[in-house]
Amino acid sequence: MSDPLLELRGATVAFGDREVLRGRDFRLEAGERVALLGPNGSGKTTLLRVLSGELRSGELRVAGRLVGEWTAAELAGRRAMLEQQPSCAWDLTVGELVALGGTGGREILARLGIAHLESGKVSGLSGGERRVAHLARCLAQLGEPAGKILLLDEPDAGLDEARLGLAAAAIRRFALEGGAVVVATHGRLAEGATRALAP
Repeated sequence: MSDPLLELRGATVAFGDREVLRGRDFRLEAGERVALLGPNGSGKTTLLRVLSGELRSGELRVAGRLVGEWTAAELAGRRAMLEQQPSCAWDLTVGELVALGGTGGREILARLGIAHLESGKVSGLSGGERRVAHLARCLAQLGEPAGKILLLDEPDAGLDEARLGLAAAAIRRFALEGGAVVVATHGRLAEGATRALAP
């Protein structure tokens, strides 16, 4: 049996006196779309930060190897995370932002319905448009989905129904082509998930 794409064992995270995760285990297989459900403050973002390796707790393995055994460049090619409030330190155009991720940006922008924004500045986008642009960056960063991990923190916030449908289709396609997705959501992107769970 092959190793899972992502495996977490025994993660415990507390902020002050408040324990957010206790002894949390998690396993993610290729082709899965896992929805993290729960109200604000329930630990969805914290779990995603642990799964990304940004917040260290427990034992985290990517494709069978401890996260510390991967170089930063190797990890960047294996997993990407879309934060709840994505930002960019430079005043880039949407096309430049997506090009930071890798190749194929123009096709990804078209698939997500924002090709017309390619030459516009990220700073001029609405909140929903900014999330979609950063989703495009994440997809470009990972390239071919097989064996890759996409971690998404409420990517549906601020999206109209048309953009939500395109984003959902891109996420579904990523998993169908051998990647795996974990998405924190208040429910709009939980439809069709292979698993739905609370942090």
